Amino acid sequence: GTLGMGFFMALGGVLQAYLGQQVTALLGGWTLSLGVFLSAFTVQEGLVPFVATYAALFGLGMSLAYTAPMQCLMLWLPEHKGLATGLTMLGYGLGAFVFDPMQAA
Repeated sequence: GTLGMGFFMALGGVLQAYLGQQVTALLGGWTLSLGVFLSAFTVQEGLVPFVATYAALFGLGMSLAYTAPMQCLMLWLPEHKGLATGLTMLGYGLGAFVFDPMQAA
C-alpha cells in the first residue's frame, strides 16, 4: 500500500487540479475500497495478484484520498505549509495507531 501510494501521490495533485478536492477524495475512497475488496479474493491466488490489487489499487486510492486534506490544510495555513503537512501526516499515522488494534481484536 505505501509503495503504491508513493508512486501515485503526484497523480492526486494533478487530478485535484482538474476534478477538485472532493471528487478526488471520493474517487480515492472508492479505489482503495475496491483494492481491499479484491485483495480478499486474490490473496488465495498468490503473491503477484495480491500485490497487484493491494499495492496498486489500495496505494492509488490512498494517494488520491491523502492529497486532498494535505492540500486543503496547506491552503488554510499558507505561511505554515510544513506544519500543515505535518498535521496531515500525524492524523494519518495516529489513525493507523488507533484503528489497527481495533481491527485485530
